[in-house]
Amino acid sequence: MAKKIVLFLFVFGFVFSSGQLFSQETEHLKVNVYQSKDFYSAKDTVKLAVVLDINSKYHIQSWKPKDENFIKTEITSEGNSYKMSGIVYPQDKPYKLESNEEINVYGNETIIGVILIPDKIGRANV
Repeated sequence: MAKKIVLFLFVFGFVFSSGQLFSQETEHLKVNVYQSKDFYSAKDTVKLAVVLDINSKYHIQSWKPKDENFIKTEITSEGNSYKMSGIVYPQDKPYKLESNEEINVYGNETIIGVILIPDKIGRANV
């Protein structure tokens, strides 16, 4: 049975000084979200790096799976203090199943770029 791991970028009222915005860990993967800087104006583009450290025993589907029945990797956002203006997914790698079917996956360390445009001046509430 396929498990779906969902990653949301939530609205926070604070910013970590180290540039790390969010961290979560499961037995399958560790997720860290980093931002390019601490403060943004309404005209600035917010650049985030979503770093997935996938357990070496596992892989996750690409954002463009070959089979529409597979659960794709997808970054979503909720909140109204910013709007998403782009996502840059890395190149996937082919993985051969026991059935010899080839699928597109991510494994090990995978970095996804996210571009947001904040709606308010001041701290980036991302």
